Amino acid sequence: MRSWKLGVDLNNGDNLLDPITFDDVITALQCNEKVINEGTVRKVVNEILESNITNFKELLEANISEIVKRAL
Repeated sequence: MRSWKLGVDLNNGDNLLDPITFDDVITALQCNEKVINEGTVRKVVNEILESNITNFKELLEANISEIVKRAL
């Protein structure tokens, strides 16, 4: 199992916050929504963003000491 630690599983050039592509949104709509309209697009995008932000915060917290060490 990965620890997702900087210097072990991650390097300085890796993203903390994953990008979201148009394909990600379209696929999520096709797989998860019965009705697709502007409202569901906004809902799905917000759900993807919330998930990515949660992952970002967890990754940051798991590596914050190493980030400080490397910045100093």
